[in-house]
Amino acid sequence: DLSKAAAQQDMQRSWTEAMSEKDLAKEIKRLEKSMLEHAKNLEFEKAATTRDSLFRAREQLFGVAGRNDTP
Repeated sequence: DLSKAAAQQDMQRSWTEAMSEKDLAKEIKRLEKSMLEHAKNLEFEKAATTRDSLFRAREQLFGVAGRNDTP
């Protein structure tokens, strides 16, 4: 459900904004592991949602999403 996913993303964003840098770094590692586990289990929608959360967490910590869009 798209609206449920959007609500979940908003909740994740507000949660990571309240985290310390150390906790945010731990959350990034947890999200990376979770994303890879979802992909390994062929749960691609869950992996994509986790990837989006990971980008938001990286953006919060580093000020950039961490995407490699430029060559």
